Amino acid sequence: CGFRYFTSRLLRLEPLEAPEDGMDSRQLGTLYHEILEATYQALGGAGVAITPDRVSEALDVLDQTADRLMPDAPQRLGFTPSSQWVQEQQVLRRKLKRLVHDDFTGKSPLDKKFGGAPRAIYGQEVRFGQDGNPPLTIDLDGEPLRVRGSIDRIDQQGDRVIVVDTRRAARRFRRTKLHAGVTFRCWFTCWQPKC
Repeated sequence: CGFRYFTSRLLRLEPLEAPEDGMDSRQLGTLYHEILEATYQALGGAGVAITPDRVSEALDVLDQTADRLMPDAPQRLGFTPSSQWVQEQQVLRRKLKRLVHDDFTGKSPLDKKFGGAPRAIYGQEVRFGQDGNPPLTIDLDGEPLRVRGSIDRIDQQGDRVIVVDTRRAARRFRRTKLHAGVTFRCWFTCWQPKC
């Protein structure tokens, strides 16, 4: 077929696949991110420090957040729930609970890297270079590089700030940049005076 040759070889178009039930990886990652963001935002707003004695409170807030965000996730994120949607929610909730539990009990990569001192939740979804906020400017041999984006979470530990970018990783990353988490791989860095 000449038209099929034209679209596939010259335009390099692929046929559209019929939509499937359930979430794709982007939608799943968005749901994880929404629940974690809302959970840590509520905890930070209540002044809850990331310490082992606050783990039950953190898990309660996580449950409340998941109860609020999961029911309308199919409409909000644009997917048709699969026949296993109830079980998928239970698995997702279990993984999030393990992540929050480990974060609050000293088993996270952050504690392994920065020690078990209490961390305060300083900020969530901190934007730079957008929404009227100035860009992050990095000096590269006298040439400014202006960067825009957002930071998932910022924790404060003493006089240092820990930047946390949470990803639901489907592939392995180089350990020089990432430290393995339980469900997520977390990239973090330290900013402190004379660091």
